[in-house]
Amino acid sequence: MMVLDAEVFLREVANHYDQELPFVLYKYPNETKVSGLLQSSKTLHKLDHMEQQGFIMVPFVRKDKAVIIPKDISKEIQCELSAVSNGYSVEELILEYPEKQRHLHLVNKGVQAIENGEFQKVVLSREQHIPLPDLDCIALYKNLVLRYPDAFCYLWYHPKVGLWMGASPETLIEVKDQKLHTMALAATVADQGQAKVVWGEKEKQEQAMVTVAILEALKDYCSAVEVSEVQTVKAAKLYHLRTKITARLTGDLGGLIEQLHPTPAVCGLPKLPALNFIQANESYKRSYYTGYLGTINMDQQAKLYVNLRCMQYLENELILYVGGGITIDSIAEKEWEETVNKGKTILNVVTGTL
Repeated sequence: MMVLDAEVFLREVANHYDQELPFVLYKYPNETKVSGLLQSSKTLHKLDHMEQQGFIMVPFVRKDKAVIIPKDISKEIQCELSAVSNGYSVEELILEYPEKQRHLHLVNKGVQAIENGEFQKVVLSREQHIPLPDLDCIALYKNLVLRYPDAFCYLWYHPKVGLWMGASPETLIEVKDQKLHTMALAATVADQGQAKVVWGEKEKQEQAMVTVAILEALKDYCSAVEVSEVQTVKAAKLYHLRTKITARLTGDLGGLIEQLHPTPAVCGLPKLPALNFIQANESYKRSYYTGYLGTINMDQQAKLYVNLRCMQYLENELILYVGGGITIDSIAEKEWEETVNKGKTILNVVTGTL
């Protein structure tokens, strides 16, 4: 690992990007270093198994599109977060919501399916296209890591796939020396300066469903499972409910991830009927949104995160991805507002808004 001055670090990344070579920048939650892998060729490497080593990107569905930036053919660089300065901001974004009525209809359709007994919960999402003819992705990544120290912050680029950036609040799984950490994260309330967050039954039930499903997925692969109390946690200007789960990994990591992904926090319960509903009714393909990403077999550990609070830059547009969990108590207008609030997490980085 080559430790560089922040200015040199970012200049190396910029030169790599100018040559249209694959790379990833990433910062783990609450850590003080930004790391990078700069791949030496434009080859698109598929992720075939969890014994590979590097940074992986796995989509919501279609495992054949899971890819890796391999460590052994990449230059490893690192810099101190404290040496990173703010980047520029876009003065103005054109925000329009032509998809609002479609999303309201989708949520109502999801609630009707729950009332009909098709599933207990489904996570429904949308994409938002924002014109932006020029993007300095490295400058925006600087803003991202400085603004969201508690999140997993990444910037990923491959010329054959595109550019993705995000600040995920949700750990899918961390494993080191067979000790496993994961979490059940669900429910969302905007930070409006309230002294105390009051959670409704809808949010409590949604979070409980996620916790139970994750524990069910762990049972054949883990022992010594421990579950924390439910906590209110803050991610940017949003509050969530979180349960921390620890265990000892006794089975195959790849098999466990197959059971976990997609979790009820991004798909629904039961998984298969919720997934079928999503694929039949969402008006776009999620691609890497609500998939998972992170490092495997780096420093003898795996650190994987759910790809939330993310955006893609493609053909002079930002494509923003946002969604929310739908239960029998969901109200379409409130679910819409939740997606708008989640979108601000990334858009505030672009515009420089606190």
